[in-house]
Amino acid sequence: MSKRVVWLASAIILVAVGLFTVIFNLNSQKPLNSSNELLYFYEDGNPRVDGTRLLFDANVTGSTSATSPVAEFTCPQAATQAFAFLSEIGKERSVSGGWKAFSQTYLKPDHRVLQPNLTIAGLLEGEPGPRNVKLTGGDFSLGLACTHGGNTLVDAVAYRYVNISAGTGEWLLTEKQ
Repeated sequence: MSKRVVWLASAIILVAVGLFTVIFNLNSQKPLNSSNELLYFYEDGNPRVDGTRLLFDANVTGSTSATSPVAEFTCPQAATQAFAFLSEIGKERSVSGGWKAFSQTYLKPDHRVLQPNLTIAGLLEGEPGPRNVKLTGGDFSLGLACTHGGNTLVDAVAYRYVNISAGTGEWLLTEKQ
């Protein structure tokens, strides 16, 4: 009988510790990234990882591979356009009002995108645009979006979180995919 009590008490303690761990981790995590594909950054063909600082006009491209800068993204069949974008966090799928700067990139006939240009200084469209983002700085999402409907409907996204320093525009990769 005492073995049963010890076993039951041990089980209750393990369940309680497990629940506490899950609740603590849920409350301490950053917002989840809802990318459809993985996104890795490359500067001049060299991989860049979390904690890397990059210049505002750094020559940055995207890939779906941590080891190859030429791994292509695959857009859904409904997509008719692809865009590199800089958005407010949580508004990656909101072209109107969410994207602060963007630029169209080439969507191949097979619905793939090769090395989208993610240079922040090169995202020339949008409000307030890259120059204003450089002046004000802040936390953003930088990535690729597949769209249709005249660039009004987002079909898929691949993005990473970045922090842009006010004034210099220097930016930091802040979180893994």
